[in-house]
Amino acid sequence: MSIIGAQIRVNSRLCGRQTLQERASVQLTSSLTFKINMKKIIISIIIFILVVIGFLVCPKFFGAHKSIACTEEAKICPDGSAVGRIGPNCEFAKCPEVVGNDLWKTFIDEKQGIEFKYPEKLLADYVSALEWPPKVTLATGTFSCVETLGASSLPARTLKRTVDNRVYCLEAMSEGAAGSVYTNYTYTTQKDDKVITVKFILRYPQCDNYDDPAKTNCKNERTSFDLDGIINRIVVSITVGN
Repeated sequence: MSIIGAQIRVNSRLCGRQTLQERASVQLTSSLTFKINMKKIIISIIIFILVVIGFLVCPKFFGAHKSIACTEEAKICPDGSAVGRIGPNCEFAKCPEVVGNDLWKTFIDEKQGIEFKYPEKLLADYVSALEWPPKVTLATGTFSCVETLGASSLPARTLKRTVDNRVYCLEAMSEGAAGSVYTNYTYTTQKDDKVITVKFILRYPQCDNYDDPAKTNCKNERTSFDLDGIINRIVVSITVGN
């Protein structure tokens, strides 16, 4: 009996040791599992944060590659031509290269005792000038402008234009002939104590008479052609002799 009791006590001790080892093993396994799960949770949170930041930040960069509607402004180049803003950053296009200084000429009107600068020719492929250089006159008086109603269908129209803080009264009379439209322009403005008038005629071809790409190029030129800027530069250059 004593031998059997001793054997039972030994077996109980061995079972106790196995139970402790099993508990330790289970605790270790649980601890490792917890750490692994925590790492997964932390990594998942980091990835989520990065994805959110990506959605917030990336569109700003991708937006630069989308088509942008630039403001309709024009910059007058040294040769008298004008360039507009282009994408993707809506910067002004480069001005044409100037070869020498002979693109703008000086016109001297001895009768009126004035002189002014004007472009010898318009840098345009489709728009052309008639009665050029323009006829410039100075007179004493008060500048005023009464605009034509917007709904008017008359071929003659009168509009107010502002260029570099100078107000112009633009009168235009158009008539068609032989596939082109001829427009008589009269720009009037105040400079110092004089009322200045600038008159000339431009010929515009009917762009729809061309085949592409000429038709598209013609229409684009009509849209970007900055006549106001050219006339303003002429007016600014006017000087009166003593």
